[in-house]
Amino acid sequence: MKLIKQKILFLLFFYKYQPGIFRETNYLSYNFLYGLLGNYLPSSIRKATGELVQSGNLEKIVRNRKTFLRITSIGQDQLKRKFINFFSQSLVKRDWCLAILAGLPRGKAGTDRPLRLSLKNRGFCKYQDGVYLMPAKAEDKKNFKDLTGKVMLVFSKRLDFVDERQLVGRFWQVDDHFAQIQKFINREAEVLAKIEPKKILTKQEKKSISLLSEKFFILIKNTIGLPKNLLPADWPLGQACSILANILQKVE
Repeated sequence: MKLIKQKILFLLFFYKYQPGIFRETNYLSYNFLYGLLGNYLPSSIRKATGELVQSGNLEKIVRNRKTFLRITSIGQDQLKRKFINFFSQSLVKRDWCLAILAGLPRGKAGTDRPLRLSLKNRGFCKYQDGVYLMPAKAEDKKNFKDLTGKVMLVFSKRLDFVDERQLVGRFWQVDDHFAQIQKFINREAEVLAKIEPKKILTKQEKKSISLLSEKFFILIKNTIGLPKNLLPADWPLGQACSILANILQKVE
């Protein structure tokens, strides 16, 4: 799926499901997307949304000659597969999934690099040569269909051979991610302080919100796929989401 489509789905999902904010409708206009996807031409946004409607990921209605869009259950499922790490953090606890490359046929040196990169992009961390780990559950196996025959997947309730907290601290760089989110929150606070008292935003202020949404998208794409029981009690991603939701009210 093209990056622009991922961004459109994510923005519509984020707007629809942000807790604590009442909305009369879950439909959004093209102007909302234009305002937050400033790096793309309106024609590119319309083409991408049209393809998402055709594939069933979005629903479209027309009112007073204006088009409005809403993410569908198909779009949500697609998004959860693309952002598995982000959605993992909403779970209280998960089991563990081991991806084992050892014992499987290997090609020439370096030919398995795309496979290792694919595991990393899904949230797996290398534990040792040929063994990768990530919090997951057996039901997630359907999301790994493309790995069939390439790796051996083993699901376990717990890891008896290692301390889970030490494992997380060593391989998932929790402190670094915490600092990145906190830095983003500081930037959010600056933007919100400038626009909160205003009814009409300047072009520069709209651009700063667009840049902020882009940084948020990158932050989410790179976040760690750990459930709540393995994250610090004061994990700040929820706060970052809440502040951004308040900012998006100004773009609506």
